[in-house]
Amino acid sequence: MKNSHDWPMDRHSGPPRKGQGWRTLLLIGLLSLPLLLDGAKVSYAQWQTMFGPKPMVSTPTFDLLGEYLGRTSRDIARMSRQPFRHVPWRAEWVVSGLALSLLAGGLILRFNRLR
Repeated sequence: MKNSHDWPMDRHSGPPRKGQGWRTLLLIGLLSLPLLLDGAKVSYAQWQTMFGPKPMVSTPTFDLLGEYLGRTSRDIARMSRQPFRHVPWRAEWVVSGLALSLLAGGLILRFNRLR
């Protein structure tokens, strides 16, 4: 006789879906396509430097991504400095570490529910 039941911890979840993997892969591929194309342009331009002067390459996705990440990091740094002015460590690292540990803990709890 079994001591435990085979019920999932989350009673509202259904059985795992088998056909969702290719859709996720397609979505990730479509979202990363502009980055891959800009990377290919840069690689081709670097290869062309062996044969002459370096050509100018336009990489709008890299430019937009760099601008967005720079602006976001400045905003987060500015917002996190105000409440943590008098602590001996950098608040950006502490808040980032806390967010990453919470994300990792949530993923561990989510994907270990069937074991």
